[in-house]
Order: sequence, then C-alpha cells, then structure tokens
Amino acid sequence: MHYALTLRCWFDHINTKADIAAGLKNERFVRMWRYYYYLAASEQTFRHGPQDVFQFQLCRRVDAVPITRDYLYPPAAQDMQQAAE
Repeated sequence: MHYALTLRCWFDHINTKADIAAGLKNERFVRMWRYYYYLAASEQTFRHGPQDVFQFQLCRRVDAVPITRDYLYPPAAQDMQQAAE
C-alpha cells in the first residue's frame, strides 16, 4: 500500500509542478505522465490489483552488506525536512 501512496504523491506533484517539469524535460514528457494517467493507473493497480514491488540486493559474499537495510534510509529528522520541501 505504501507504493500506492508514493505514486499518488508523484501524480499530485507533477500536476502542481507541470511547468517546471516541462522546462526540465519537455511538454511531451508532462503529457505522458499527466494525460495518459500512468501514475494514477499504477496507483490503482497497487491498491486494487495484483501489483507488488520487490527489492533484491545481491552480493557475492554473505558478509558484504549489513544484515538490515538501515544504511539505505536517512534518520527520521531528515525525512521530515525533505517532506516539508
């Protein structure tokens, strides 16, 4: 369900920042994401369909990476700052 919420945030964000996105990419890029509703359709698939996301981390040695994924995520305070931006 968290990925459906992520897609909703991306959809809302590109709609509010379409002019900036068009300046960084082009109008066709914005239309592709906005008018074809790729993000909205993907959100609904994650909410109601058999859609899922899996992450794999492969390595040659079992001790090459930490046992948890904590190193991939910033502390909560940094998350809140980024959310405010």
